[in-house]
Amino acid sequence: MTIIRHTLKTTLVPNELVTDTTISAESFRVMTYLFSLSVGEEVNICHISDILGFHKDETLKYFDELVCRGWIIRTLITNVNGNDYDYEINETPIQGSLL
Repeated sequence: MTIIRHTLKTTLVPNELVTDTTISAESFRVMTYLFSLSVGEEVNICHISDILGFHKDETLKYFDELVCRGWIIRTLITNVNGNDYDYEINETPIQGSLL
């Protein structure tokens, strides 16, 4: 007998995120997508919106929700092109992280 196993790219999602009833299903989906990315991979809101099928404004709303709940820390970055944000995703929500 031969056993064939297909290897899939998988994503680990923290149990606390799965059981967090304070975030919307859409925010959960955004967070799960972010966990699927490689460390240091650069993306932007438009890219995430396209991949997940959300309008840009909706994606921004879900990011705001995740920031408010402490799953994401948003840091303002000033560069030659103006202001931008860096986002740090957390494996557990950080309280008081609203910036």
